[in-house]
This record gives sequence, C-alpha cells and structure tokens, in this order.
Amino acid sequence: MIGMFLIFFILGSFFSVLGNSVGYLLLLVSAFILISYVIHSFMSWHAKKDITYKNHLVGGIGLILLILYLGIQSPHLLGRKYIMIIGFVLLLPATIELAKRR
Repeated sequence: MIGMFLIFFILGSFFSVLGNSVGYLLLLVSAFILISYVIHSFMSWHAKKDITYKNHLVGGIGLILLILYLGIQSPHLLGRKYIMIIGFVLLLPATIELAKRR
C-alpha cells in the first residue's frame, strides 16, 4: 500500500501543471467518495453486516484521488524519480505474491 501511495503521490506531482485547474474538483470528488465510504462502512458495522469488497474498493479509489490531489499541491519535490523508484520497489513484493496466487 505504501508503494502504491508513493507512486500516485509522485504522479500527481509530475502532472501538477495540468492538475491545477482541476485540483479542487479532485478534492471535492475524493472527499465525497471517502465520506460515503465511511458512512456506508459504519452503517454496515452497526447493522452487523459484512463490509463488502466493493465498498473497500470505492474507499480505495477515493483515497487514491486524495493522494493525487496532495501530489498536485506539491510540484517542487526533490528527488521525485527516486521516490517513484522506492514506490515501485515497495510495490514489487506484493505484485509477485499476487502473481504466485493466480
């Protein structure tokens, strides 16, 4: 997860020039998705129902959009390429494990 978050953060930083015009829209959409995820998860927990994979997927999409927004807001990071390499290195073991399971 940390590797994926680093990759999306740096991708947002690389495309910060393009994202300035849609930055607050991205924040609004991610906040709406995350709030609906939290409310639905709490209601499922309160009703003693299982929280579905679809619900977790929606929350993950909202979190990725929020991380992209944070990356857009930080265009002048030092060592962006190195941070992206670290993200891929952290993502590699999970990808290998996923491939072995299939």
